Amino acid sequence: MREVHLAKTDIGGAREEIFNLIERDHNNINIYFDGWTSFGAVAVLRSIAQVLPSMKDPPPKLCFGRIIYIDCSSWTSKRVMQKVIAQQLILENEIMAIFDEQDEENDFNGLDLGSTDAIRSVAAVIDNTLRASRFMMIFINGSDEEVVLGTLGIPEYSDCVILWTFSASLVTMNTFEHHDEIKKKLRYADVFLWSFHPMCLARSEFIALFQEEASSIVARYPYDNTVMELEGRVDSASTSMWALFLNSVRVIDLYYTVWVEILSEEKIKLMANLMELDIEGVKWPRWISNHLIHKMLPNLQRLRIIKPMYDEAAETETSNIGESFLLTDSTSLEILDLSGSTRVTGSISSKASHLQEITLDGCEGLGDVMLPNNSWLRSFSFDGCGPSEASHWASTIELPPPMSRPNQAPIDANKKKGVVKTSIISLQGCGRLDKLFLRGLPNLVELDLSGCAIKVLDFRSTVVDVPMLKRLFMIGCERLCAIKWGSDDDEKVPQKLQMIYVDTLPRSRRVSRPPSLDVEQKSFQLQINASTTDARFARSLFAPIDQAYSSTYYFNIRIISSAACRITTGAILQPAARASNKTMMAGSSSDQQRQHYCLAGGVLMYGDVFTKVGDIPAMTQAFPQAPMEQSDRHIEIGGESRSLQREAEDPDANNLASLMRFYTESVHVHDVSTCSNIMSSMHWYSLRLCRIPRLQAIFPPGALDHAGRLEIMGDSDLLMARCVWSKGGFSYNLDHLKSLRHLHLRCCPSLHLALAMCRRPSLPHLETLYIIHCGNLRHVFVPDDEKIQHSSIEFPKLMTIHLHDLPALQQICEGTKMMAPALETINIRGCWSLRSLPALLGRKPGMKKPAVEVEKDVWDVLQWDGVDASHHPSLYEAPVHSRFYKRCMLRRTVLRYAHIHIHALVLHQVVSS
Repeated sequence: MREVHLAKTDIGGAREEIFNLIERDHNNINIYFDGWTSFGAVAVLRSIAQVLPSMKDPPPKLCFGRIIYIDCSSWTSKRVMQKVIAQQLILENEIMAIFDEQDEENDFNGLDLGSTDAIRSVAAVIDNTLRASRFMMIFINGSDEEVVLGTLGIPEYSDCVILWTFSASLVTMNTFEHHDEIKKKLRYADVFLWSFHPMCLARSEFIALFQEEASSIVARYPYDNTVMELEGRVDSASTSMWALFLNSVRVIDLYYTVWVEILSEEKIKLMANLMELDIEGVKWPRWISNHLIHKMLPNLQRLRIIKPMYDEAAETETSNIGESFLLTDSTSLEILDLSGSTRVTGSISSKASHLQEITLDGCEGLGDVMLPNNSWLRSFSFDGCGPSEASHWASTIELPPPMSRPNQAPIDANKKKGVVKTSIISLQGCGRLDKLFLRGLPNLVELDLSGCAIKVLDFRSTVVDVPMLKRLFMIGCERLCAIKWGSDDDEKVPQKLQMIYVDTLPRSRRVSRPPSLDVEQKSFQLQINASTTDARFARSLFAPIDQAYSSTYYFNIRIISSAACRITTGAILQPAARASNKTMMAGSSSDQQRQHYCLAGGVLMYGDVFTKVGDIPAMTQAFPQAPMEQSDRHIEIGGESRSLQREAEDPDANNLASLMRFYTESVHVHDVSTCSNIMSSMHWYSLRLCRIPRLQAIFPPGALDHAGRLEIMGDSDLLMARCVWSKGGFSYNLDHLKSLRHLHLRCCPSLHLALAMCRRPSLPHLETLYIIHCGNLRHVFVPDDEKIQHSSIEFPKLMTIHLHDLPALQQICEGTKMMAPALETINIRGCWSLRSLPALLGRKPGMKKPAVEVEKDVWDVLQWDGVDASHHPSLYEAPVHSRFYKRCMLRRTVLRYAHIHIHALVLHQVVSS
């Protein structure tokens, strides 16, 4: 890197000298311009960006196909800078949409915008765009490090000129050693361009530069208020002069002074137009606490009372600082900062409907904070460790910077509690609140952020040291993407946390906060109720559930699309609803009758004909749903939820797949059609209940009921699935499906087999087997490994078998006998290929014979092994055959009646919608 000294002392002269330098070294040059030791550098670059594009007939070496001016003086991240470049180049909407997708993914991962890096695919597009012509990039770098432009997509070896500088948000003049510090940061610059120190300039030159620099900063950091300074003492002025002067005052700043006459009651009455009052380290007048000051200042927009000094002799009179501003119904007050006001005591609420920023840092005596339904509030800060060191007097609504906050060791919940008494903070209904900071609140028990606009709730940086937190409510937080509990290595959840209630559904689908959150009067150390439209939010729930694994815990997680049909009543099942949950999940009798004729996407062939020719016996008409009483650890997946496929397929990440694999006891999936697989190929450790309609597959090869806890499977409308539980990977696991009690399958036209079995020759707890409308099903149970063959498979508790419309079914158990000594009822219809029923070997004496309903043609061709093998027709009740079997059918064609029936169903759906 070579150094070039710039001899000019004004903006225009420096600009022309830089033009001359570019003309001399015009090919692929990276120039860092330091100005007059940083002073004036931004103003020169800004001038070049304005003048160069408007030059008429510029020299050939100053001709550029593109001139890009990137102002990142307010530095956020490389990602943001890359987006600014893409906007300057006017890239296609598809490319710009990548930024939104990546930013959203980072939100769900709990990453702040400042830590995001450039996107490679976008960088490639920027590179291709810029290589098409010669370009110049003028860049103001607001970070502390040199940016590697190649990672953003700026071509490293091409016909271009890069001109850039570091920037500060304030007028800055550095020392003579500044050059050496800057040079150490530069690794890719070809030229270091610098000029004199400002102290070497003439007065007129310095003033001109100062004005240009100040104008440049104002252009980048605009302020919307006019400050009028009040200096010295004016107590000798006449009353009329005071009145005239104070009536025009807009802003008063008092900083660590003993002169407070300006705050006397007489003076305040004259400040009707005062818009901002900022005081720090000033003795607070006694009279203000006893009068309605807000009525005297109707136009006050910003009030900051920071670290006020108190009159110890009048403690009782000065204990309610700021109370009148919090209780007022003022429509003008926007910013209220009471940092360090230790005499603010008791619970507070606010009627100031236009408050946009509230800062209560260091308010040690504060009680509960109840500030609900403030639709304008955007920023709230309550730091129990104390007020910020640096005054944050700005017109923008921002939190104090982290470096200005006091340092303090984390609070130990087992030690003596801190002095901050606040136990409840409610910001419910603050629909614009997106900036929050809470720290050092040892008695905080409940935090209600329902309805807020927070995207990431971070217990690492925004909610810190709240060891007693028990209840967290975030109902109606539609923008919420993630809750971060701790560091990436150790996501530690507050130890006392007992309840998490999150609902990010659109407003029209939301339910109100339940009156009682106890679940069936059970005692749980942790309860989680969550409803979301994006499967990625499950990442935020893994840490608290994982941490509570050794204790009693409850969770009910709903992941549904905003347009999904509501299957359950209400977003979160309450105790009253759960009492009748079994009935609800099973469906009404009328629903069951409709299901009998309903095939996925159409109508059961001949269903209308059967209805018209007479009543079908009740035993074969209704198809009962599997008894799916919701467990204490339940996940519901409905509709085309966002990111569902990806989050359900990766069980190695702390996401939805991991939650289902390790901790979920019941799963209900409905209205999902595009995802090929929700139940991924993994070992299931806790699953007990499974109801999965409308998917292409359930458990693929490699999936395993590892702990043998699965009890209920209720699956329907699997249009493409060839099996429910695939072969492969569990032959020698004797616990696989050992607890299965109910297997219900409906409308699976492509199904060839239902369940692959391990080497254990029994399903010891199976009680009911219901299979209906599975036209290609050949066998229900098959061995996982064909090398393992059993002479028989035992079903010691099987009581009910219901098989309907299974024309290809040959055997229930492939290649072996089936033993069901406890069998009570067999209902068979439309199973024309069936050749065998279960044997009753081991049946207890005196038990009633099993009742049988089956077509006569099927009964007559069944094969038997004889009485000695407990497999003989005499061991069953006399079979009941259909009363309408082979009776005369309706005249005309069946297709005509099917067409009429389909038309009626479509018309009914159109009218209903």
